[in-house]
Amino acid sequence: MPVKKFRPIYQDQAPAPKLPPKVALDPITVPARRKYNKDELKTDVQYLSQRLIDYLKEGDRFERLLTETKAKDMTVMLGILTEKMLLLEGQPTQIISQQQHKKLEDAMPALLEEIKRRGMKATLTQQKMDVTVPGHA
Repeated sequence: MPVKKFRPIYQDQAPAPKLPPKVALDPITVPARRKYNKDELKTDVQYLSQRLIDYLKEGDRFERLLTETKAKDMTVMLGILTEKMLLLEGQPTQIISQQQHKKLEDAMPALLEEIKRRGMKATLTQQKMDVTVPGHA
């Protein structure tokens, strides 16, 4: 049987690719963005979380979810959910070591001096610092 020789095809000699026909797309309507306040968002997240829990409690859905989902994915999902709930409740999401806390205490006088230098006012309490800029609400 004779060996068939192939000659290289250069880009300008290649046949034009066959493209699918163009499809007319319906325009997408995007709803106006809505601003949530923290309490509304917290209420919505709690409602959706409860609905999800109720859904997973039916039959063997939770067991199937565990078998179909990697442990790493479940851990990441639970970690994100926990952090967001703590944020919505105003709880801390980080633990600062005593060493980091000491560094913050050492930096505070310099920070207050810089605030004064810029003509701003600062109110410092045990839990937070409020900084006001003259002319801004």
